[in-house]
Amino acid sequence: MIQAQKILPSQVITKMQQTGKNQMNNILTAEQLEQYNKEEAEKHQAELKKRRSNSIVKMFNHSGIPLRHQQCGFNNYIADTNEMKNALDVAQGYVNSFQTRNAKGQGLLMLGAPGTGKTHLAAAICKDAIRQGYISLFTGTLEAIQIIKQSYEKDSGYSELQAINQFVACDLLVLDEVGVQHHTDAERVYLSEIINKRYEHMKPTILLTNLNVEELKKCMGQRVVDRLRHVNKVVVFNWESHRGKK
Repeated sequence: MIQAQKILPSQVITKMQQTGKNQMNNILTAEQLEQYNKEEAEKHQAELKKRRSNSIVKMFNHSGIPLRHQQCGFNNYIADTNEMKNALDVAQGYVNSFQTRNAKGQGLLMLGAPGTGKTHLAAAICKDAIRQGYISLFTGTLEAIQIIKQSYEKDSGYSELQAINQFVACDLLVLDEVGVQHHTDAERVYLSEIINKRYEHMKPTILLTNLNVEELKKCMGQRVVDRLRHVNKVVVFNWESHRGKK
């Protein structure tokens, strides 16, 4: 953390002169000088806090978290069963130790049917990581693939490599709805490129899918799934959908 620079008596006098307060004949006591330094340090810390807050707001606005899930948090996740409580504990424990997870490139692999709360917990993780100062990106898999494909349009303004790298550069990447794409060879290559690069650069990735592990291997290839399972904890959401329930 940046420390406020200690103000010397000569600097105080100079400051007074510059602001039109010609008080060179006055002698500051040690208590007055200590109080002045304390006030300056508090102002400095307040400015740093304001800058950090503005930075977090900017990161949140660019995180890609869907509007429907921007209010999702751990405190409003309904865990009715032991399995659901376990999923909640895993998600909270993951982001609470994100500094370590980030350094090791460890992510999560969330498997389960639609409506079981995968996106809710992933959004909560993404938001908490942002609050800790990490650049986090939440995107649907099909959306990511479409962005890469659009790089081939003449007026796109970016290359395929630049498109892929935006998904590699962030500290945390959440890929939602893995498996809903059209399963073409090109899509498989794009997805593999993102995941493999993040794996090599030790960048944590959270994948959300309605598929089981064997289905995921058919969708993405065994090599990619093996890499994911090497650094990602598997969390299975094996309960019925909560959508439409009161």
